[in-house]
Amino acid sequence: MAKEMSGTLGAGGVTQEYIAESLEEAICVTGMNGEVLFLNPAAEKLFRAGGERQSRKIWEVIPFVERNDDLIQLLINCVMNKATRFAAEVDYENREGTVSRLHVSVKYMEEERPAFLILINNLTELARTTAALTRYTSTEIADFILHTPEGARQGGRACDVSVLMSDLRGFTAMSGRMDSDQLLGMLNHYLEEMTA
Repeated sequence: MAKEMSGTLGAGGVTQEYIAESLEEAICVTGMNGEVLFLNPAAEKLFRAGGERQSRKIWEVIPFVERNDDLIQLLINCVMNKATRFAAEVDYENREGTVSRLHVSVKYMEEERPAFLILINNLTELARTTAALTRYTSTEIADFILHTPEGARQGGRACDVSVLMSDLRGFTAMSGRMDSDQLLGMLNHYLEEMTA
C-alpha cells in the first residue's frame, strides 16, 4: 500500500512513520473519496493487504463477507458524509475466517490535503478475558478488574461479605445418577436461588 506519511516530531527526530509502524493498533489514512493513502504494518496484517499496490478504496481492502457489512458500511458512511469524528465496535472476519471484535475510530483531518484517519483496536483478547472472568465472577467484579487501576493490583481489600455454606441432602447419590450437564444445571439453579 502507498505510504505517504512523513514528518518529524520533537528534538529526537522520531518520525510519524516510525511511530505509526511501531504501533500494534491498525492505522489507515484515506483520501476524501476513501482511497487508501497509508496502511501501517498492523493494518496490512489485519486486512492481509501487504504488497497490493493498486489504488483501492478502504472498504475494498476488507474481505467482502456478510459479517463485515457493518464495518464496510461504517467506513463508507464516514467518508461519504464527511464525518468529523466517529467511533463504533464491529465484528470483522478475515480472509481465513477468524472473527475479531474491533473498535474503529474515524477522524476527519482538515489539512492542506484533507484525509480520514482510521484507528482500529482489536478487542478480541479483552472480550475473551471478560467472558472468562464473568463465567466465574459477577459482571461488576470483572469490570472492576479489567477497567480500573486498582483491579490490576494483587492482594485484596477489606469489605463486608456474606458466605453461604450448604449441604445438599443426597447430593452424592444424585450426582452419580445425573449426567454432568443436568448436574451443573441443577447446581446453578440452586445457587441462583440461594444467592437471591
